[in-house]
Amino acid sequence: MYEKVEKIAQQILPYSQYYSGDILAKLYLLLAIVTSNKNEIDKAFTYVQSGLNVDLEDQKVRLALLLKLANVHMAKKQFQQLLNIAEDLVALTLGESHEQYKLLALSYRSVAFAMLGQYEQALADLMLLDKTVDKRSVSIEHIELFTILATAYHYLGDYQTALTIQLKVLKLRFDLNKKENIDQTYLYIGYAYLYLQRFDDAYSAFWEAKKYAQQRKKSIGVALADKGVGLSFFKLQQFEEADRAFTQAAETFKNNDVITEYIETLVALASIKMSLQEKDKAYDILLNVLSLLKGEDISLEYVGFYRMLAEMYFDQGDYQQAYLIAQKHSQLLWFKFENKKKEAKYTHYFYNQTLTQALKKDSLGKGKKLAIKLAGNSEMITSFQRKYHKQHTIILILLSLLMLFAFGALIYYFRLRANKAEKAYEELDEYRIITNAQKTKLYYQEAYQKARKFQYPLSVCYISIENWQELVFTFNKKQVAEVKGIMVSIIQEQLAEFEFAGVLNEGEYLLLFEHQSELDVSGKAEKLVEALNSLFFGSLGDFSLMIKFKLDSPTFKDIDPFSFLAKLTDTAKAKSQS
Repeated sequence: MYEKVEKIAQQILPYSQYYSGDILAKLYLLLAIVTSNKNEIDKAFTYVQSGLNVDLEDQKVRLALLLKLANVHMAKKQFQQLLNIAEDLVALTLGESHEQYKLLALSYRSVAFAMLGQYEQALADLMLLDKTVDKRSVSIEHIELFTILATAYHYLGDYQTALTIQLKVLKLRFDLNKKENIDQTYLYIGYAYLYLQRFDDAYSAFWEAKKYAQQRKKSIGVALADKGVGLSFFKLQQFEEADRAFTQAAETFKNNDVITEYIETLVALASIKMSLQEKDKAYDILLNVLSLLKGEDISLEYVGFYRMLAEMYFDQGDYQQAYLIAQKHSQLLWFKFENKKKEAKYTHYFYNQTLTQALKKDSLGKGKKLAIKLAGNSEMITSFQRKYHKQHTIILILLSLLMLFAFGALIYYFRLRANKAEKAYEELDEYRIITNAQKTKLYYQEAYQKARKFQYPLSVCYISIENWQELVFTFNKKQVAEVKGIMVSIIQEQLAEFEFAGVLNEGEYLLLFEHQSELDVSGKAEKLVEALNSLFFGSLGDFSLMIKFKLDSPTFKDIDPFSFLAKLTDTAKAKSQS
């Protein structure tokens, strides 16, 4: 998408004098959308400004550009500018014809009010949003609306509601196949988990964000996810892993001139260096941050920067400067504490429902229920549409089958003949071993998380046929199916005491030993591989199977099951190649 829009821009912008203002504004809007999707916020800001500066008549395009500008200010954490734009948008969308834009404008304004500490105004907007939405049905396309609402609740301190809405947004993205910015949704989910002190879940969400950002080659998105991963590791007291994650993120932010995120990541990195007793490195980072701030205050979330700075000046013997910085730190801490008290006050009102004044009594509760209700309704609409399309598809299939009935016998004959070669493998369901790779991975994930939760040992054995591809090319399907059947039957026969065995990929098998250490099962694994090697020796003519295994047990540092599995398989493959 980005490449297509960029190509169109290269064809139009050099000859902009020949195009109308509306066409140019739409092009700048497209450019702003695709660059912000890549987390290139400064570029998006430039394109929006260019779009607003052209002479355009289409009011809807102007509103769309202003909404994108609001989105950019929210991403840059420029909440006063966000409030100014949102106020203009609300004034411009008073008519019935702009209802959809009004919903988004109110949502952005509630975020700005919440972040600026104006909580009553934020809740009033959520109340107004409730009344506005009641007048019309909400489109399932409003993923952006739900995301903004979740952000508003996040800044109001109601992280559980923010998480609930974001999880529904995530489901909607999968249901509607709208995965373009799914990495950002995972980021929001990760931060909600982080504030709820569910650090393992936060790590998993940030890891998913990184995976999707890497797939779409979004370098800044990867860095944002690395920052989240670093924060998760920091909360888990895994400082070295946090150090690596923050260092990677900081380098990308610096190279892409993402100053705000770069500063925040450097502060977190300095805190890690202090925890690792690397004070000289920490002090160098703090001085770098000080120069980047250019006299401005850092965000309240990273106010700990001033405490570390005061400690640095104290260690250097500059006691007067240390005192001034420590005093500033205390003032900002007090301001942050007062903000938290306000957040807690309004969150408390929702949970206890004790206020008598209309606005304070119902606004947070109604707004919260509204946001969750809207996302839930969209899920139901999406589900209904899926069922409708499914029924429509079934009818078409039945009609096609009726028309092709004359060829049924012939198709069945060839299908039956083709299936004979795989019959032996299909009959493996009689064994208590999973032959579906997806089910194997699902069972493995559940066993891994259960072992981690209840803190009992789990040994994981990975068995692979190194020359599997040679086997497939050398023998026909029937012979390959027989080899599969023999492999599974031997595993079933020899390892009856194991709780689980499954096929991971073609020629790859996964064995799980719950409540057993690596030392307990190493002999059994070696015995199994020896049995397999001896069984196939000479039975395939001149061809010999090369069967290897790798056994390992996860430690408390191995948070993600699939990262551990990837490390296990990579180690096994590297060992065989060497």
